[in-house]
Amino acid sequence: MLSDRRKKALMKLAAAEPSAEAWRTLCERLSKLKRAEVSSDLLGDLDAQMGDRWPDSLRATMCGMKWDEDMLAGRHDPRHLLVRTLRYDKYFSGRYTGLMIRSPDHVAGSIARSKAPQHWTQLRSIRLSHQNLSDADVRAIAKAPLPHLRHLALTDISVAALEAICQAPWAKQLEDLSFNIKGDGDAAFMALAEAPFERLNKLYVGDTKPRETGAERFAQSKQMPALTSLSFGSVPLSASVLRALSTGLHALRELSLYKCNVNAQRLHALLEDTHLSLCELRLDINPLGDEGARVLAAFGDGIESLSMDRVGMTDNGMEALASSPKLRRLKSLKMCKGWGETRENKLTGRGLTALLDSAYLSHLSELELEGSFESIDGGLLGGLEALVLRGAGAGIDFGRLGRALGSGLRRLELSDCGMDAAGADALFERLIVEELETVKLSKNRLGAVAFGRLQHAPKLNALHLDHCGLGADDIAPLLESHARPERVYLDHNPLGDEGVMRLAASPFISETLHLGLNETGVTCRGAVALAHSPHMERAERVFLENNQIGDEGALELAKRVKRGGGWMNVTLYNNDYGAEAEAVLKKTPPRCCP
Repeated sequence: MLSDRRKKALMKLAAAEPSAEAWRTLCERLSKLKRAEVSSDLLGDLDAQMGDRWPDSLRATMCGMKWDEDMLAGRHDPRHLLVRTLRYDKYFSGRYTGLMIRSPDHVAGSIARSKAPQHWTQLRSIRLSHQNLSDADVRAIAKAPLPHLRHLALTDISVAALEAICQAPWAKQLEDLSFNIKGDGDAAFMALAEAPFERLNKLYVGDTKPRETGAERFAQSKQMPALTSLSFGSVPLSASVLRALSTGLHALRELSLYKCNVNAQRLHALLEDTHLSLCELRLDINPLGDEGARVLAAFGDGIESLSMDRVGMTDNGMEALASSPKLRRLKSLKMCKGWGETRENKLTGRGLTALLDSAYLSHLSELELEGSFESIDGGLLGGLEALVLRGAGAGIDFGRLGRALGSGLRRLELSDCGMDAAGADALFERLIVEELETVKLSKNRLGAVAFGRLQHAPKLNALHLDHCGLGADDIAPLLESHARPERVYLDHNPLGDEGVMRLAASPFISETLHLGLNETGVTCRGAVALAHSPHMERAERVFLENNQIGDEGALELAKRVKRGGGWMNVTLYNNDYGAEAEAVLKKTPPRCCP
C-alpha cells in the first residue's frame, strides 16, 4: 500500500509545470515503487492531474531507460498507461556520454514476436526512426487496437508495410503520417490514395520516386481533403508530378521540397496553377538558381514564409525577389549559403541592400541570410523581429546596425561576422533590448566586451557565445548583470577553472536549463564547483565534453545527479576519467552505454 506522503509527492509532480525534468522525475519515482504499490486508482489520479496540460511529446518513453525496451518487448507494466508517445530512435543522447547509436537489429522482428502493440492502446504518437522494421512488425502495429493514435512516423518500410498501415482500422483518425519507403514510389502513392484517411492534415514522404500516375491518383483522391502540409525529402520530382500535385491538393498551405531536384522549369509547373494557395514554401537544396527566383517573383502570390538554402542564387535572384509585388505578403525569408556545394548561394551587400530597401516587402519580419555582406543597411531593418546573418565578413558598422534595428527585435544572430570587442560594444550600446529573447554571436573574436544594454535585457532567454575567445575576466560583466537566460552556451572558450568557478558562483545562471561548457579547459576544480553550485537547481542539461575533469570531478557530478532536482543530462565524453568513475556513471539512473 502506497503511503499518503509518497502519493502526494507523485501528485505534486503531475500537477507541476509540464517539463522534461518533471516527467523524468515522475517516471523515475514510479519505477522505484513495487508492483503492488502501483494501483489503477493511483495511475488514474496521476493521469487526471496531468490532463491535457501535458503535451504528448513530453509523456514519452525516455531514451536510455528500461521503459523503451519493455514497451517494445511486450513486457506490460501498468505504469506504461501514463505514456502517450512511444519514441525509439536510432540516434539519441545518453545522460553522460553524448550521442549514442542503437543497433537497428535490436528492433527487427521483435515487435511482431512479442505482440507488444496489443498493449499500446493509450498511445497517441509512435515514432520508430531508422530501425529495421520487418513487414511483420508493421502489420502487428496496423492490427493493434490504437483508438487514440494521431501521429505515426516509421522509416525504411516497404510498400507492403505502408499498405498495411493505410488499411489499419485506426487509419481514419490519423492526423500526421511520416515515412521513408523502400520500393516503388508509384505503388506507395496508390496506397495513400486508397487509404480511408479522414483527418490526415500532415504528410512526409522520403526516399522514393513517384511517377505521374501515382501522383495524380494521390492528389485527386477523395481521402485527402484535409491535407494542409506536405513534405518530400530526397524524392526526385518531375514537372508532371508537381503539376499533378498542384492541381489536386487545393487545401495545401505548407509545402517542403527538400533535395527534390526541382529546377526553375519544374517550379513553374508547380506554381502556375492558380488554385494552389501556399503560405509556406521550402525549396532547400534544389538547382533553382536565379531563374528559380524569377519564377517565384512571377508566381509567388500569397507566400508568407520562403526558405531557399543552397539553391545557387546570386544577387540577381535576390533583386528579382525584392522587386516583386507578388511577394508583398512575405514575412519570413531564409537563404543559407551551404558548405562548398555546387549550389551554394552567393549573396553580397548588393543583394542584401536591394532586399532591405524593397518597396514591396514591408511585412518582412524574419530574415536569415548567409553571404559576404560588406554593409547591412536598409529601411526594412526597423521592422524585423528576427535577424540572422552568418559569415558577413569584416567592415560592418555594428553601431549603425544597432541604431537601425527596431524595438520589436526578438532574435539576433551575427555569427562569424568579423565582430570584435569594439564592434560588440557599439552594437550593445545602441540596440533596443526590451523584447530581445535570443542573441547568438558565435565565432566572433570578442574578448573583453562590456555587453552594454544586453546586461539589462528583461526577456533574454538564450545566449550563444561559443568560439568567441572569452576568458575568465571577459565574462565578468555578464555574471554581474540582471539577465537570467535559460540557455547559455560558452563552449570552446578559454574559460578554465577560474571562469567556470565564477560562473558557478553567479546568480546569472540561476534560471539556466541548458549550460554549454564543452572544451573550455575545465578540470576537477571547475567540475566540483559546478556540482556544488547553489545556482544550478533548475539545470537540466550540462555539456562538459572534451575537458579534463578526471575521476574526482566525474564522481562529484554523479553525486549531484543522484540528489535529483534536475540535472537530467550531463555529457562528459572525452574527459580523462578512469574505469571506476565510468562504472559509477553507468549505474547512475538512467543507465546508458559508453
